[in-house]
Amino acid sequence: MTLKERLIEVIKEVGIEGARYIEENIDLQYYYIKKLYEKIGDEENLVRLVILNSLSSYQLSSRAEEWWREFSEYFSNNKPKDVLNDYIEFLKKSRTNRRFINRKIDRMIKVRNFIKNLSLDRIYEYYNDMLKLKADLDKSLGVKKYYKTVVFSVKMFGYSCRIIFNKFIAYPFEIDIPLDNRMIKFTRRFTNKNFLEFWREVSIKSNVPPLHIDSIFWPFLTNREVRNEKLGSLIEFLNKVYHKK
Repeated sequence: MTLKERLIEVIKEVGIEGARYIEENIDLQYYYIKKLYEKIGDEENLVRLVILNSLSSYQLSSRAEEWWREFSEYFSNNKPKDVLNDYIEFLKKSRTNRRFINRKIDRMIKVRNFIKNLSLDRIYEYYNDMLKLKADLDKSLGVKKYYKTVVFSVKMFGYSCRIIFNKFIAYPFEIDIPLDNRMIKFTRRFTNKNFLEFWREVSIKSNVPPLHIDSIFWPFLTNREVRNEKLGSLIEFLNKVYHKK
């Protein structure tokens, strides 16, 4: 069995339900979004903030988990009144996201109308059609090709909707994996060719959407100490192909 075949086998074994378990119990990004919702209790503003934060989640000055913690704690203590302007003020003061701030603020301004029009009804419609969400974000930002922070925003949007609606909807197969540095390094263990095409093929063969595949691996790639009986095969696989010395 090739390494790629073993990868597909492991993903099949974990499946969408296993990915969901990881998202809701291990991924700290989900945890911090949930904690924020518990503090502000505002569905619309939670989703608006999560999308803005996702679109700013690149070239960080810290690990992503620390960035999402800072975001959650800040708005837990500073409930937003004018979401866009309040978020921009947070971004200017952030300790964990200090690079390319003006560029990120420009991006926030581009999605001003999109954010403003996010009513709870529209949020629910987008949750049932996340391809439409991606298309409208692409349009607001003026992008046509793969945009890592847009597909990541769809993923975090899914987290926030799962929390506020208490309903799980799997991500569409058509939305690509967000290739950050952590996932790029991992992907290189299997291929040096087109990374997106690689994960699309793996997704089809494993019957798990790319955004859920991201969840299966991403939280573990900087943490060798995770122990979980439900995920024994996954952790064993990662220890052999990624964390090996």
